[in-house]
Amino acid sequence: MTETSQPPRPSSSGQIARIVQGLAGRITAQDPGFEPDLNPLTLDDLRAALRAGWNDFTASRHETQLAALILPLVGALLLAVGYQGAQWSLILPLLAGVALIGPLAAVGFYEVSLRRELGETVDLFSAFRVLERPALGAVAIMGVALALVLAVWLGMVAALYDALVAPQSATLPDAARAVATTAPGRLFAALSVVGGGLVALAVLSMSVVTMPMLIDRTSGLTTAVRASLRLTMRNPGVVLAWGAIVAVALFLAMLPALLGLVVALPVLGHASWHLYRRAVI
Repeated sequence: MTETSQPPRPSSSGQIARIVQGLAGRITAQDPGFEPDLNPLTLDDLRAALRAGWNDFTASRHETQLAALILPLVGALLLAVGYQGAQWSLILPLLAGVALIGPLAAVGFYEVSLRRELGETVDLFSAFRVLERPALGAVAIMGVALALVLAVWLGMVAALYDALVAPQSATLPDAARAVATTAPGRLFAALSVVGGGLVALAVLSMSVVTMPMLIDRTSGLTTAVRASLRLTMRNPGVVLAWGAIVAVALFLAMLPALLGLVVALPVLGHASWHLYRRAVI
């Protein structure tokens, strides 16, 4: 009796490739491909967006306080995991990673700004009504992409730390001393800063108006990302200035045990919405 030959099982890499291709096909199939027009931006637009963001925050701070607590709590949890696991190299990158996932964390505030524009009443759960948006799937995919970028960067930082600093750092003070006073430690710090800056620049270029555009329009993810890239290429100085404002504001907000994020995240989220309104026609 002859045995029935079984077809060869696809490799893990082949399965992953098919999943990625299928996901990419779904994204492009849902994208109408309409390219919006863009306005030129100036520093005055950034100031106006920040003022409008502050106004939205002061008008709805009680209604959005629940959503505003999420990112500080997540950040505190990640830091606790890093500290308990003695992953000293990941503590600062995890703090910086808050800025990388900021566009995803702010989607609820885009929803609140949109509802205020429409003259609707904002309540405690208005920020969470973003979950009813048709583009929620595209928002989730973008969020997964940002999380993957953060994970890859953390992996790179951990590898550099293990290679350059770990043998000299059994405790957090030892790690800080090694980074500050040894040549391998300073090399680790320099490579981490440069790598983190490049990652942040890439994320900013791809996401500066992507999330608000997905919340506001029927545009698909690829169209929204292209709009962000086009806006960055046409207004590089202004977009870089916006990224610097966000980075500095989040850094200062983290100093009081992350509690400043309860104010900084909503203000920046609302301001990002108004910057999108000024940028995309």
